[in-house]
This record gives sequence, structure tokens and C-alpha cells, in this order.
Amino acid sequence: MKKIFLQFNNFIEAYWVLNKGLSCHKELIYLWESFHEANEEICVQKENDGWITIWSYWDIKDQVKKQFVSNIQEDAYDNAYAQYWLKRYAEIPKLEITQKNYDDVVLRWKKITEKKETEFVVITQDDFGVVSFELKDILSSTDQNYIQQDLENYENFTKKLEDYREFGKRPWSRTWSSAEDNEFYSDFLTTDEMLWKSRKF
Repeated sequence: MKKIFLQFNNFIEAYWVLNKGLSCHKELIYLWESFHEANEEICVQKENDGWITIWSYWDIKDQVKKQFVSNIQEDAYDNAYAQYWLKRYAEIPKLEITQKNYDDVVLRWKKITEKKETEFVVITQDDFGVVSFELKDILSSTDQNYIQQDLENYENFTKKLEDYREFGKRPWSRTWSSAEDNEFYSDFLTTDEMLWKSRKF
């Protein structure tokens, strides 16, 4: 079971992720962000097999545009980026749910935000991959422990990411211009440590 916790913010009159969104379950945060139509960083991608994949463009570096003297050089450059993109895409947080589940979730979210009847909203994904909401006026000690553990997992991930970047002695960049700009979670995390790792159920 994966969870993120939202709390109603009276100032902005909307539900917001606790802990300033510091969670290893970014895939569920991306679902929440996708509800805001103005958010252009989130991709809601409809697959041909009846699934929806939700991910953030921000998780993959943009390719720098270059001029080449030959088509061979340009093809080699594009192929190197494609290899980076595919490997990186396989590792980033993604939420994969059925079209029906997604449609049900969107409809339910609209009703929740219209009524604003509860202090907390918990977005969950169960062990079968189904996403749903839990509405709560107070959080239990179990909920508080889950939030604290999730924050610790996130801080551990952040520390390993910082160590990885420091060890490589490379300045981080939002853009990709060569294989030197490759950056993969698998370079410093095990599969079990990638708690967001998505799979189709």
C-alpha cells in the first residue's frame, strides 16, 4: 500500500501535500498535480492497452539542440539521447493505472474538492494497483508513523543523490548534451530503494 497525505489549507482553500511534498511516492503526487490543469510539467499519457501513465517531464533532461556537419554525427547524438531517455524513463516515478480507475479517481476528486468536508485526504494505491481516496478528520498514530517513515525514506534518498552528485564532481544540469550528462537512479539506488518504482498489476 502506497499513500500520500493531503491537508486542507484554509489560506488557499485547497488540499495540499503534507511535508511540503517530500515523499518517495512521487507517482501519487504527480496524480494530485495532474488534477490542476495549469500544471504543464505533468504528462497524463493514454496508452493503447487501456492504461494511463502519469509522470513528470521534469524527471528527464531536455536534449540540447546542436548543429552537426554530417547526418552521421547527428544520428549518433540523437541515438545516445534516446538510450539515455529510455533508461531514465524506466526508472522515474510513474503512476500506471487503468483508464477506468483514472476516470473514477478524477470524478471522485472533483466531488471531494467541491464539498471540502474533511480535513485530510489520503491518496492510496493498494497492492493490486487500484488508486482511491480515504477521507479523514484526524490522522491516527499509524498514519503519523507512515508519514514519518516516508519522510525518512525521502531524506535517505536525497542524501544518496547528493553523495552521488558530489562523488561524480559534475554540476547538475537540467539539460543533456552528451553521455556525461547521464544520471540514473540505478547508479546509486537498489531496486528496493526505488520505492516509487512502478509496475502494471
